[in-house]
Amino acid sequence: VQLSGLMTYGMTMLSVHMVQHLVLMMVCPVLLVLGGPLTLALRAIEPAPRGQIGLRERLLMVTRSWPVRLLTHPLVALGLFISGPYMVYFSGLFELAMREHFGHILMSLHFLLAGYLFYEILLGIDPLPRRPPYPARVVLQFAAIVFHAIFGVALMESARLIAGDYYRQLATDIEWLPDVLADQRLAGSITWGFSEIPGLIVLIVLLFQWSRSDDREARRLD
Repeated sequence: VQLSGLMTYGMTMLSVHMVQHLVLMMVCPVLLVLGGPLTLALRAIEPAPRGQIGLRERLLMVTRSWPVRLLTHPLVALGLFISGPYMVYFSGLFELAMREHFGHILMSLHFLLAGYLFYEILLGIDPLPRRPPYPARVVLQFAAIVFHAIFGVALMESARLIAGDYYRQLATDIEWLPDVLADQRLAGSITWGFSEIPGLIVLIVLLFQWSRSDDREARRLD
């Protein structure tokens, strides 16, 4: 995403940037959490000798620490996931991030980590201090889909240009760029439509995991 045409054209067109944002926030995190990186690390790292604390033990300590307990609270993770786009795009943060390379990297990292945290709670297999029951996870996913759809509609219907000075300056220097407001409305349409697809896929995976969990519980009771 960061080393592709999306990165290149995402710096000049909001619609392309929005595709990059959605991939970073809704596609990459799902693939990461299903891989169980922390579980793989705990299996690969040898335990420290008795009485000592090694890397494996420190990883377990981090997963049980109070910051992780706070961040993995379902409402906190949902809040970080759905509030990020509103705070970034409907404030001056987005234009500032687009003008500064380091700011753009931080923005992309924020979207990736917020998505990873949210989907780790919903789908992940790594050891966490808490994980909500499956009915609550389905509700959380529905809430995320609704709030992202609202964001897409707000972006599509807004008459106020997002990072207007930045994109108008580019439009004067690059003749082939589309109309700034038309491209912003396209970005809203992409957000509204694209976010539904990963959301539905996550719901299907979540329901599949729920079914398998019920089967395991039934076998245990038998």
